[in-house]
Amino acid sequence: MLRSLLIVALLPLLVTCKKEGRTCKGHCVEINVSGRAFDAATGIGFNRLQVTVHWKASFTMGGLAPAPEKVFSGKTDENGFFSFVITVDTTLFARNHLSVQVPVRQGYLRQSHNHQETYLFHYDPGGLARLSFEQYPKADLTLRLRRTGSGPFLYFSVEHFYTPRVQYSDLLFTSVQQARDTVIRTETAAHIPTYIRSVKTAGFGSYTEKIDSIRCLPGRLNSIEITY
Repeated sequence: MLRSLLIVALLPLLVTCKKEGRTCKGHCVEINVSGRAFDAATGIGFNRLQVTVHWKASFTMGGLAPAPEKVFSGKTDENGFFSFVITVDTTLFARNHLSVQVPVRQGYLRQSHNHQETYLFHYDPGGLARLSFEQYPKADLTLRLRRTGSGPFLYFSVEHFYTPRVQYSDLLFTSVQQARDTVIRTETAAHIPTYIRSVKTAGFGSYTEKIDSIRCLPGRLNSIEITY
């Protein structure tokens, strides 16, 4: 009976973690991989989100990179945390790097890929510890630009951001002849403020900047008017 209970208790661990790839036979070291994946707007962790570690080539031959080699796969706990130890051969860092990936959940903003990723290019036992994979819930945003001024300018630009680390360029006019009412449809983070920065450059060192803000909700018609 006790043996059966132990087997049942171990099953979740066997499902959560899976070591893959080559077996280390020399220059073996341990690297701690830990962190959290969570909703950046609410702070709620993502339960059972896949976490994978790969070796990836740092250099390519003839422009063709070999396929990534999976080292480890596991899942976050109920609060979005993950922590495990991998054993690797340090000589592989000469031409490769380690990659830790989590998928972007449906309904959340993607950058250029459908996953988030961080890297380790040189051996560091704590180089992949305390990782933070924050994902922002997605909302549609419409920017309505209305031309109200008549003065000349050299450039007029519009960008939006919801965190200083991520900024999106929405529009650039390079002459006053391009000035017109314009509608821009884009995406931004939900539930937190989005800031829209518009800059009008009249000459070298002479410009005016305006920042508007809006808090968007998913599934709603979020719109803001920008006058210039």
